[in-house]
Amino acid sequence: MVVIRRRRWLAAATAAALLVPFSVALAATTGGADVQISGSASTGSPNPGAQFSYTFQVKNSGPDTATGVTFSDPIPAGMSYMTAVLNGTPNLCTSAPDAGGNTVVSCGMGSILKGGQSTVVVWVFAPTTAGTYANTGTATSNVSDPQPANNAVTVNIQVKVIACNLPSNQTILTGVVMLKDTNSFGLFENFELNANGINYWVATNFYDGTRPLTLVINLNCKQVPVQYIQVGGTVTVAGTLDGTTLTLPGSTTAMPVIAATVVQVPTFLDKVA
Repeated sequence: MVVIRRRRWLAAATAAALLVPFSVALAATTGGADVQISGSASTGSPNPGAQFSYTFQVKNSGPDTATGVTFSDPIPAGMSYMTAVLNGTPNLCTSAPDAGGNTVVSCGMGSILKGGQSTVVVWVFAPTTAGTYANTGTATSNVSDPQPANNAVTVNIQVKVIACNLPSNQTILTGVVMLKDTNSFGLFENFELNANGINYWVATNFYDGTRPLTLVINLNCKQVPVQYIQVGGTVTVAGTLDGTTLTLPGSTTAMPVIAATVVQVPTFLDKVA
């Protein structure tokens, strides 16, 4: 009987000893900071060239405080980055090109307490080419994360381009507006266009009537004011190459002149009937 009791006591002691490392291991796996991110776009189908935004929310489900939290967002190719706002404050995020020349937005969020969150709003211009574009935001911290699978989120948007009827019997050029010119009354008239590596002088003479520009439209085929032609913007010009050239003051290069009838601009300001 004494031997049996001793064996029972040894068995109980062994079981108790085994529970100690198991408990320590369990505590280690339930620690850390579960940083998770969700995202959305202000529109799922922006117009070509339209301004819109992504909103990313970074939360910490604990159990510990997440320190050194960082957010990263490689802007998809074809989009133009504008700015980012962290928790309602601008100029706290940085941007830099990656190896492929695309912009990567980075934000340092500092520490996020258990149950807390930070929000980043990233403003961009939509691509002018139709297609589906995926944007992935990622959040990490320097604290161990028990669920790293929820550290990234992908938001998809779709750009649709409507085919507008431009004059088929005219020259059609798509390029970037390099310079705008005004007439003697200070009203915008003509502009320099770089298309396919060649600079053209686009003569509209919209206000004095000496050139045949009749319409400025956006990519939804809606008529918009002539002022929507902006330096740095991509436009499509339909018109006639009349064989003349123009040399700007201070330049020695003569540009071919195209008399424009229709200028198509990518703009989100399309509320003009």
